[in-house]
Amino acid sequence: MEGADWTARIDAIERAGQSRLGAVILMAAQAGMAGDSRTFARRFGVAHALVLREAVILHEAGLLEALGPPDAPRRPLIPTARGAALAD
Repeated sequence: MEGADWTARIDAIERAGQSRLGAVILMAAQAGMAGDSRTFARRFGVAHALVLREAVILHEAGLLEALGPPDAPRRPLIPTARGAALAD
């Protein structure tokens, strides 16, 4: 995916009501760049706590699958059908 396409899709997710970070998390998860919260945090240089918070918001919006146990050291980032459609 070209940089301009990536940015345009992130902008579209933002217009749909998600934060910029949430949009990037959703895009990265859909593209297979980060399958869990720690990998995303490390790869994109974002605090893991911020990624976890956004993952909860995305899950509550119906864009990410179940997050797993709350005490898990990392959470899976798996888009729902709705999340995948928004990221495509």
